[in-house]
Amino acid sequence: MGDPRPSATIEQDSRTWQLALTQQLDQLPTNPARADFVYDKLQYIQMFRDTIQEKLGLDIDEIVTSFRAIDTALPDQQFTEAVVTLLDQSISRIREADPALWERIQRRAFVREGRFTSLDDEDFISYGIGEHGWAHIHVSPGRTLGEQKLSLIARGLLTLVELLKQQDDVKGVTATSPLVASRTYGSLLERIGFTLEGEIDPALRAERFRTVPQDTPIHSASLPKGKYSDAIRVLESLTKSAVTRER
Repeated sequence: MGDPRPSATIEQDSRTWQLALTQQLDQLPTNPARADFVYDKLQYIQMFRDTIQEKLGLDIDEIVTSFRAIDTALPDQQFTEAVVTLLDQSISRIREADPALWERIQRRAFVREGRFTSLDDEDFISYGIGEHGWAHIHVSPGRTLGEQKLSLIARGLLTLVELLKQQDDVKGVTATSPLVASRTYGSLLERIGFTLEGEIDPALRAERFRTVPQDTPIHSASLPKGKYSDAIRVLESLTKSAVTRER
């Protein structure tokens, strides 16, 4: 599957990814620690080894073997450069040939590393229960999902609210994201019964959304448990409409 984006954009994505990985590795104290960190990341790509082999002819196990062969006794900078170069060559092939597959791998990693519970097969919507007693919705990268995003959100929220309705110890559902700030998704949440609470606290933004550009608004919303029944009725209607459109 070809990527219709201009090559300059692909190259920019590659540079951004290399810089992000380099910064993560630089924060670790030793090369063995860096090797363990990367190996943990590679497990998510290995989960899709058969698909990658079939679609791209790329043997992920060989890449892992090559990675393991990089000598951790090398000077720190040299080791990091060797790791980043090797991984970028393989990841660039996946990202350029099948952006949807690469994004799916990212979603799987996001959900597993966050120890969240996925609400759909695409790992687009997931949730976790916070110490404050509220369920928090998490949205994974979904640029390649297109129009599926709205139906995935509706179905995922329906599954979650029906589940939480049986749990008296959860106070409600919260959402915090640039999507909440958008007209499309903010309006959808409001229709379901969420209260839109506007821009999040600057300290929370600095702690949890460091990679989001400062000019991108991040809003929060909440749905208390007392509104579950009304939310379920709206979500059932939305999911039925989505099924009709897909036929």
